[in-house]
Amino acid sequence: MDTPGSTARRTLTEPARELPVIAEPDVLVVGGGPAGLAAACAAARAGARTLLVEHYGFLGGTLTMVTLGGFCGIHAVVDDERLGRVSGGLCVELEERLAACDAIRPPKRHGRIVGVPYDSVRLRRVADEMIAAHGAHANFHTNAAAVQVDGARVHAVIVENKGGRAAIVPRVVVDASGDADVAARAGARCAIGDAGHTQYGSAMFR
Repeated sequence: MDTPGSTARRTLTEPARELPVIAEPDVLVVGGGPAGLAAACAAARAGARTLLVEHYGFLGGTLTMVTLGGFCGIHAVVDDERLGRVSGGLCVELEERLAACDAIRPPKRHGRIVGVPYDSVRLRRVADEMIAAHGAHANFHTNAAAVQVDGARVHAVIVENKGGRAAIVPRVVVDASGDADVAARAGARCAIGDAGHTQYGSAMFR
């Protein structure tokens, strides 16, 4: 018998089972953070039947989950002068929707960085509104648990949630999971950080 803390490894064989195919979208986006939100809106706006699956019960990723507090990269500082906006498109739409509910403030400079303060809680609602406005659909509390590949192509993504285990068979998969969940499981080469070195974690509070 293995004792607690034992390094002995055992395996179990899981019986084969048939999984229901719950969706066959044109585009499946895995992960509802900033990249996934933009990808889903852009795909749906282009006319693709788009489904987004998200691990948590809300969209936004680090924008809404960890009280990030400000958008960076929308404005740039060069030679101590703040330039105008350097990003547009869906980013502008997001800011406009936040402004409509008084959830964003003017850009503020911090050294060589320009941040745009926003309300992370209200951004969750705004993200839902953007997905709906563009015609995409989102499944929350859903994890990408496995993939099936056909050659170099991801044929299906196996997902799990409180409803059980099921399959989604899309034409295209966008991996916006933040941890390359789909890409890694599909056999793509992945790296962590710069030669293994990663940015230190941090926390914000209010």
